[in-house]
Amino acid sequence: MQVGKLHPPKDLAAWFAAALAPNIELLPLDANVVVEAMRLLDFPTRDLADELIVAAARVRNLTLITTDTKLKG
Repeated sequence: MQVGKLHPPKDLAAWFAAALAPNIELLPLDANVVVEAMRLLDFPTRDLADELIVAAARVRNLTLITTDTKLKG
């Protein structure tokens, strides 16, 4: 089991509807993000989700705000 892994209820659609505020936009995972993630050769963690989050921020020129000290740099 991963530390911090979400365990949403069985009705995932309802959980998303309740969890997402109106000012939050889900970004699609597209080929550009995957390609950028594969370019992160010296990534500080072995967590694919972290790589995809960082890659998505880079591709979309977004500022990533996190408390994860391994991702700060």
